[in-house]
Amino acid sequence: MKNYIISFLERYNYPLDAKSDLLNAYDKMRCDEFKEILDVYEQNKNCDYALLIDNTTHLAEKFGVHKYTAHLLLFICLSKQLGEYYKQENIDEEIFYNSMNDLLYKLLECRAIHGINGIYVANWYKGFFKMTCFAICRLHFEIVKTHNEVTLGGRVFPTGTKAIGIHIPRTGTKLTHEDVLTSYCQAAKFFAKEFENQPILFTTGTWLLDPWLKTVLPESSNLLLFGNDFKIVETIGSSADYIAHVVFGTIYNGNPKALPQNTTLQRAYVKSFEEGKQPHTATGIFLYENNKIIK
Repeated sequence: MKNYIISFLERYNYPLDAKSDLLNAYDKMRCDEFKEILDVYEQNKNCDYALLIDNTTHLAEKFGVHKYTAHLLLFICLSKQLGEYYKQENIDEEIFYNSMNDLLYKLLECRAIHGINGIYVANWYKGFFKMTCFAICRLHFEIVKTHNEVTLGGRVFPTGTKAIGIHIPRTGTKLTHEDVLTSYCQAAKFFAKEFENQPILFTTGTWLLDPWLKTVLPESSNLLLFGNDFKIVETIGSSADYIAHVVFGTIYNGNPKALPQNTTLQRAYVKSFEEGKQPHTATGIFLYENNKIIK
């Protein structure tokens, strides 16, 4: 397993200090208990992930390893078996690569926010390892049920309609609309069997659909181009703490002036926080037919 971990870290170009921390953690935790945790997943990909994470946390405490580092180590080790599951299902290796690259993105977030080489959102990975969530091109996708009735292209789709749910990973790269459109197309092909001859809907709930963004970003903004793909069906209040995490990559201490102001969007949010305005997230949806978006 150690050789696999080393090759994984090299393949995804992990920072040198992260490699060192993860390998040291493995040396400390390499025992029958950790092997038993990994064996549970090898026997059944639909196992109890909460239990796997809890058992890993307890083992980390036992050997003096930070739980965030141990959680990342766990998923890197599980990825070896996940790769086998992908082969059994004949899923493109590029999708596996993109999906596991998300571990690196979360590592970089954890380093920036907590100063730890690890991941602090371990529960997020359940979908990836159960093989219900996949990174296809620039976005992440999974099958979901809609929470709102909506009319698209003159057709009514009731609450509970099957759809492809979208997650937008923080990759450190621009969310170009060209990449987004390619992702929709490839995801529709990937999940085609789920829909047979039924209409394919895409849906997401995210701060990127906040209507307020249209008042502070230029029309050419990649974020707005993405948001414009969707028909908004619900808008709800969010929090400055959440926005500090997703937009600023930091923990909010209640002082807007302490936040970074390196981009137009960051400066707009700082001004908004100073004025006491509440940020929002929104749920959006669209119909996808013949490689076209219908709202």
